[in-house]
Amino acid sequence: MEPAPAPFAISPDQPVPAEFDLLCENCGYSLVGLMSDRCPECGQPFDPAQLPLARVPWLYRKRLGKLSAHLQTTRLIILHPRVFARELCRPVRICASDAHAFRLRTIRITAIALIVPFMAGIYLQMPTGLPRGVWPALALVCALGWIATCVWLRLATDLPTFIWRGLPGKSDDLSPLHHYAAAPLALLLIPALLATAGVFLPDHHVFNASGQLAPVAWLAIALLLLPVAVLVWTIPLVIMKTATGCSPRRVWGLAGYLPLHWLIMTVLIVLAVSAIAFWVIMR
Repeated sequence: MEPAPAPFAISPDQPVPAEFDLLCENCGYSLVGLMSDRCPECGQPFDPAQLPLARVPWLYRKRLGKLSAHLQTTRLIILHPRVFARELCRPVRICASDAHAFRLRTIRITAIALIVPFMAGIYLQMPTGLPRGVWPALALVCALGWIATCVWLRLATDLPTFIWRGLPGKSDDLSPLHHYAAAPLALLLIPALLATAGVFLPDHHVFNASGQLAPVAWLAIALLLLPVAVLVWTIPLVIMKTATGCSPRRVWGLAGYLPLHWLIMTVLIVLAVSAIAFWVIMR
């Protein structure tokens, strides 16, 4: 078995190691040194003169596995955003569809992370002896909530391409960066797991006598979400600054635009969900 790539130990200033040089995009077989233009493993044709793929683990998911590739890419972006941005600015192939697939996977994981604590809270707060038909309805509500969360996250992380322009000769190639900038959202799994565990604590720690969240629970939620929110806000700024070399004024412009963008998308989703709920109730 070939050793897995180790992207975190590689500097974009170094030559491309053989294991990253050229791999079959169909099966992940190494094409280094081959004299033909066809993969000997699966028969897929390739261009020996094409640029290598960027050293982003997600692009090697057929070789690493989707879970491992997603975790490694998320870790690279969160811990080394400047290294990641410089890597995508080298003369390498950057696939926009792969970047988009990474963002969608991150969004699905995040939506699950956000909906699970609410499902646990609903389960504990529901009285016993309910008719059987109630549970399928609750399952449908949770499924619709997950869909609405996915739509909200897609809108919130889908930034206009013009924001990423600025790198000479590669303004269009910067568009995948905003897909990868959504990586910190995956960290919501950690507070979601802690919140789900907290729901099962004795009621007086989480819920007050009226069944509402206690103040200490709200404080714990805020403290858990704050680091993720900071990373979701700052990672795009670091990536854009590194990739474009833009002025501090432009970085601060994006810093001010991001919260406004998120607020607008949140209002749109709340209005849409409210309109749908009103239509269902009035039928």
